[in-house]
Amino acid sequence: MNEIKTNLQLRRLENVDDYRRTAPEVLNLEGAAKYLGIKEKELLEELKFRVDGPPCRQVGKTFIFSREALNAWVKGD
Repeated sequence: MNEIKTNLQLRRLENVDDYRRTAPEVLNLEGAAKYLGIKEKELLEELKFRVDGPPCRQVGKTFIFSREALNAWVKGD
């Protein structure tokens, strides 16, 4: 059972890595969460409850993220 779980985790990481290489420069909430390798709900919580959350713009009800800004946020720049 552990081997199956490990294989699924490795596939998920491979999918995230593939997406990171091919992701567009501007991402919506779904794309930004996938790019960061987290669930959309977790990203929304970061936006709502942290002053230093991920940088984005809100256009209507849509959050827009820059790939470059997300990279800098993750690095702590």
